[in-house]
Amino acid sequence: MEEVHPKELKEFLLSKMLIVIDVRKEKDFKKGSLKGAISMPFDTFDVEKLKDLQEKNRDTPIYLLCYKGICSLDLAKDLEDKGFSNLASVKGGMGGCIEEGMEMH
Repeated sequence: MEEVHPKELKEFLLSKMLIVIDVRKEKDFKKGSLKGAISMPFDTFDVEKLKDLQEKNRDTPIYLLCYKGICSLDLAKDLEDKGFSNLASVKGGMGGCIEEGMEMH
């Protein structure tokens, strides 16, 4: 299980194919998230949808994003225990991304 700093994620977004899943509440996602992020709230997280995403996007890293990087890290660890791979948590969450000046929608 990996944690990635927002600065690294910002560079990855420019140079790599990747998927960002925002696990914050839907209302917060709608207020703003990283450009291109997919909303899958933590409290109703759809493991089957994640499985489908991974099957359709083989070898594409998936970055989980929450408010401060705590829930996304816990979720990534739990998903890894369930057999998922190629996952990372964004350290510092949305707060860190905002501090890095990342492009939002």
